[in-house]
Amino acid sequence: MILGFDRGSTNQINEIPEKSPILVENSCISFNITTSKSNHTSAATLVLLEDGLNYSDNLNPGDWVLIWAFTNTIDKIRVSNKIKQGLTANDFNDGLKFIGRIRTIGRNVTKDPNVGKRVVQHNVMAQGFSELDSEIYYNYETAVDYKPEQSILWMQDFGFAVNDLLKQGSVDEDQAVEQLIKVGLGLSASNITNQGPSNALPPSPNKALMIPNSVARLLLGAFSKTKEVLSYADLLQMFIGIQSYDGQNPRNNWSSGANNGAVPENLVDLLPDLIRNNGNTYHTKNPLAGQFIPQIIFFDRVPLWSVIKSFINEPVDEIYTCIKPRLDDGRLLPTFVARQIPFTSDAFESSISFTRFSSLPRWVIPDSLVYSEEFVKDETNRVNYVQFLGQDVTEGLPPQINRPAQFVVAPPEVNTPDIQIYGLRMRFINSNVQIAPAAGIGNPQAWNDLLANAYFGLQKRYSGTLIVKGRQEPIAEGDNLEYNGNLYHIERIMHQGSVDFLSGKKVFRTTFQLSYGISLASFKNTQFIFPVVGENNSNPTAEPINKTLDLNKFSLGITTNPDFAAPTSNEEV
Repeated sequence: MILGFDRGSTNQINEIPEKSPILVENSCISFNITTSKSNHTSAATLVLLEDGLNYSDNLNPGDWVLIWAFTNTIDKIRVSNKIKQGLTANDFNDGLKFIGRIRTIGRNVTKDPNVGKRVVQHNVMAQGFSELDSEIYYNYETAVDYKPEQSILWMQDFGFAVNDLLKQGSVDEDQAVEQLIKVGLGLSASNITNQGPSNALPPSPNKALMIPNSVARLLLGAFSKTKEVLSYADLLQMFIGIQSYDGQNPRNNWSSGANNGAVPENLVDLLPDLIRNNGNTYHTKNPLAGQFIPQIIFFDRVPLWSVIKSFINEPVDEIYTCIKPRLDDGRLLPTFVARQIPFTSDAFESSISFTRFSSLPRWVIPDSLVYSEEFVKDETNRVNYVQFLGQDVTEGLPPQINRPAQFVVAPPEVNTPDIQIYGLRMRFINSNVQIAPAAGIGNPQAWNDLLANAYFGLQKRYSGTLIVKGRQEPIAEGDNLEYNGNLYHIERIMHQGSVDFLSGKKVFRTTFQLSYGISLASFKNTQFIFPVVGENNSNPTAEPINKTLDLNKFSLGITTNPDFAAPTSNEEV
């Protein structure tokens, strides 16, 4: 499905000039979609066979692209009908894999020298989440002389919002992430903060990163037409905080009804326990713990993602993007995630909140779906010394004294036997997060412990790739995957589809890039058990240590639900 629209000069949502959506069903002869935790932008390439429509003339850079992929003809027809009728087409079972915009489009013509037949193809490259790379520019002189008809986007409100954020004694990680994203994507400051001078501001004229009506209908469903243009900020949902999966989300019937396919209510546990904060922003019950010294930010053509990362307590916390279900109804939406790293063992204990590795949503892949696997253990992953250092702000002491004092207050975590045998392998973290243990600001010792638990022994854990029959389910990077008796973390997902010109057969494959592989036997023990890759490694006697693991275990291909059945040889793309 390819959607295009022309930007208009009006801010009336029902007056935005928009192209008629182009539904591509049989002309796509290949596609490749890549999403990754290590890259916040997703990528898609399409090869479209010209079938009477010149796609290069009808599509332009900046036009919207939505891509669905299916494992069966029934779902393909069902979703196609929904799109043609203008209904939402991003329910849990709908196979939505990509939401983005065209970067480049080109036309390629070849001629068979033997028969003289011309073949015309159009090559499309698209990018998702590129809105988070939008450049932020703030000019004080322009903002002071504010005139709505001459203003650059929301510059005056942006200045007030940033001032509200930075004028405090310290900046909380949760608060900074939410405000910077919303202001950077076009929501006015008056819709975000309840303190400071921006409290009196009216909503700013939002003319940034508009989304067309056709996209809004497909992804958001019915919406009220107001004088405010719907922007990407209305589309992007945010999950912020230290995640826990205790089954506390309300049990609703996601995507119920014959047109969407029934979905088991426990699949809501794919999401962490969430509390709605504002609109499409959700927080967990335990906030991210980083606090930052207010700093001057020079918003001179700085990408929004770079600004956000400056307020993230890496590597204790991480941020990434993916497509995830919405808590209310299971509709799949572009999602920004800011969370603590979830790589601690079941035996780990700490004075701070944390996420156990075994508690993450887990997709179980049976061997019948697998085409190939390749797993390795890597010496370069060895870590035996971890030291976290922040910016000590203990009152009355200069930084040159406070910095060395952190080695006493929060000494490094050291694996001495490993160093004696293999040599020193350090992970030394210099963070700009605030540290003042006596004042209860930051907890470097707990962060040292958490990082050491995640890093020590990493060289013994498997990482690699698993290629399976194409998956229609909304598996996302950041989830876990269980295969052949081991549990892995999903770092990257690639969906590939093509059509064989000779047979006409459609092929759909999904490739997972995995890391942190451990044995399922770890759940019955007090420490990680490193995996063994091979046949008959299912460890059938291993039982999960609590009910949470049962709730978050979603089998693929072994189910009585026909919507999740393994694909037949008649695969559909």
